[in-house]
Amino acid sequence: MSHSRIGFALSLVLTLVFELSCSSKPAKSREEIAAQQAGFFGAIRKGDAKSVKAFIDNGADVNAKDDYSGDTASILASNNPGYTEIVRMLIDAKADVNARGNGGQTALLWASWDPIWTGNTRTAMVRMLIDAKADVNANDDAGFTALIRASESNTNSVLTITDTNGKAAVRKIASHREIIRMLIDAKADVNAESKDGRTALVVALYKRDAEIVRMLKEAGADDVRAKQLMMRQAEIVRMLK
Repeated sequence: MSHSRIGFALSLVLTLVFELSCSSKPAKSREEIAAQQAGFFGAIRKGDAKSVKAFIDNGADVNAKDDYSGDTASILASNNPGYTEIVRMLIDAKADVNARGNGGQTALLWASWDPIWTGNTRTAMVRMLIDAKADVNANDDAGFTALIRASESNTNSVLTITDTNGKAAVRKIASHREIIRMLIDAKADVNAESKDGRTALVVALYKRDAEIVRMLKEAGADDVRAKQLMMRQAEIVRMLK
């Protein structure tokens, strides 16, 4: 037998031995799986990227739903400021970015909405999710899309936050204009309506953000329909008085 054949045979034997050794590892019990998933979601809540990676490498199910919130890992991470690195890990691990969580939320809906985020973390996360093929027209149980949610904030708003020591601090709410531009460029439906009759344009008009109104109208937002919806809402308010 030639040296090449001997080498091939030896390589085949070693491969079989390795596969047998892997297959001989005992399967995790239900209790072990549950404990792993609980630790996985706990690490996400804390923003502990190192531990999240360790859980993923050890086989944590990135598409399972959290027993506490009903959300997947990607939704939970997208609802927290500064967790961009964790969202990237989840995407790389093939997490379903269009999974539905509590209230029909998706990762993109949360990332586009949370009004107290500041800086570039929000825009980076939205960009990441869009690039991962997140559905820009997905809506939650109330009919809100990412574009409607993103239009709910403006650059002139401020929020008073009280820390754990009772000290109040005023934080400027981040502008959503860049996020709105990204969603429009990704073919978000500018005329989508929520169940209570709000469109992105209606929300922007109520917020009196002229720049967002201009962006939406240039993208084809129906201002006639927006006015009809606003008049209908005003009539409902008058009826309730």
